[in-house]
Amino acid sequence: MKRYNVAIKSLMSLALVAALGSCDKNEERILVSAQQASVLKLSTAEVAIDKSTLDETALTLEWTATRFSYDKVVANYELLITRPTQKAETKDTLAIELGPNMLMRKYTYLELNQILTGKLKLATGVAEELNLQIRAIPYTTAPTRVPQSVAAISSAVKLKVTPADIRTKSLDYFFVGSMFGDEHKWQKDYAGFPFFLDAPDGKAYTYTGKFAAGAEFKIDHELNLGVWDKALGTPAAGKLELGKGDNIKDATAGGYFTVSFDPEALTYSVEPFAGAEGATVYKSMGLIGSSVGGWDNDVDLTQASYDPHIWKAERIEIATGELKIRANDAWDKSWGGTSFPVAKSDSGDNIKISAEMAGAYFVVFNDLTGHYHFRKLAK
Repeated sequence: MKRYNVAIKSLMSLALVAALGSCDKNEERILVSAQQASVLKLSTAEVAIDKSTLDETALTLEWTATRFSYDKVVANYELLITRPTQKAETKDTLAIELGPNMLMRKYTYLELNQILTGKLKLATGVAEELNLQIRAIPYTTAPTRVPQSVAAISSAVKLKVTPADIRTKSLDYFFVGSMFGDEHKWQKDYAGFPFFLDAPDGKAYTYTGKFAAGAEFKIDHELNLGVWDKALGTPAAGKLELGKGDNIKDATAGGYFTVSFDPEALTYSVEPFAGAEGATVYKSMGLIGSSVGGWDNDVDLTQASYDPHIWKAERIEIATGELKIRANDAWDKSWGGTSFPVAKSDSGDNIKISAEMAGAYFVVFNDLTGHYHFRKLAK
């Protein structure tokens, strides 16, 4: 058997690093260097967060591919954000995973504001200048990740930002794994298995439902969904760790469980849920109201194949107005609420949809807990 022993040099220092080992004496050593760093371009040089257009695109990043001397090296790109007084690749640098071979990333006003206020801790209402760079971290096709010290970094591009005080919506978090059997099993970029919140600005993420035997999973949030290095795993029972840790295996026995976690404290719990025993299994579930065409006919949700109490719709157009969720095309059992787009049904009130929130949504509803999750889709 013959295996390549790949060494990679950085663009800046061209320092030789260790790489793949060989399994016989007939090995071939290939020297790889990053020959040209990416060039980053921004759609605008200044962004002031606009509360009235939170779901619209605020900033588009485009960059050229980092060129390596060996075509079997894959570039995994990251966005580096620093203040002008900082140097890239310091402990204060914010690194956001973009993904392998990607050359463009769009951020909505809401996403960008969450980065500015949540991750960078910038003051709201105050303009500040930032430096943005693209870092290309090379992988071999094994895939074996090489040290970040050999990464190629683009020249800095300045962006002036003014964050806003927006507390209308927390980050969405999602399951990734085999928790629901073969349904999108370990599909890391699938945004169809969300955690629920009791209110849009809530901090207590939870999910109650049926888990498959042998269930294992990790947790990822919307800004890094699909990037393994940014998923939350567990280094020990009840603990979470960003980008590291084992799969969460507390529900491998299968059955109904409640999974809760705190992304700030990096803790989680998995508890058996007895409330599903004897719970009503509805024949149908739908949205009804002026936001979805009127109060005469339901817009049906689809019962999940992995859990009879989870109802979903891949895309529903929701207009300005009001809506409720009801079972079996009747008013015997319905759910309303005072919050949108995510919440736990807390009243019989109609759920009100404002003009700025109207659009196309991916919908998930849990009839065991009354939690609903409307994720706005790109236009």
